[in-house]
Amino acid sequence: MIDNSASIDRLAAPEPHSPLVERVRDRVLRARGVLDRKDGAATRARRRTGSAAASASIAGKTPMSREVRALRIVFRELGETHRQYRRRTQAPISSVLRTAAIAFKQEPTLMSLVPVAGFLDDMQLLEW
Repeated sequence: MIDNSASIDRLAAPEPHSPLVERVRDRVLRARGVLDRKDGAATRARRRTGSAAASASIAGKTPMSREVRALRIVFRELGETHRQYRRRTQAPISSVLRTAAIAFKQEPTLMSLVPVAGFLDDMQLLEW
């Protein structure tokens, strides 16, 4: 039998000296795990109530992939971290950060999220 506890521990507490790409990937994987659990619970609830068709028609949009949803969750966390910093310091938003955020919004990928996290990491605002 495969022991998954080592991989779960690694996702729960990435080492601060690990490369930023790995730390961001770990954070996105944790967000994806949360989404997987939520989506699984929602699917089970729809099966019990028989409302799968109703919820599909209410959405009316093409659903985002779980990966994109997880990336956006981490992006919003980073945004909240930076907003808290700006409230404390009254610092203006950096044009470098704004450019990185726009690039992520245009193409939400792990590699476009890393510069956003890198900006905050350079300012020592990330706790992960």
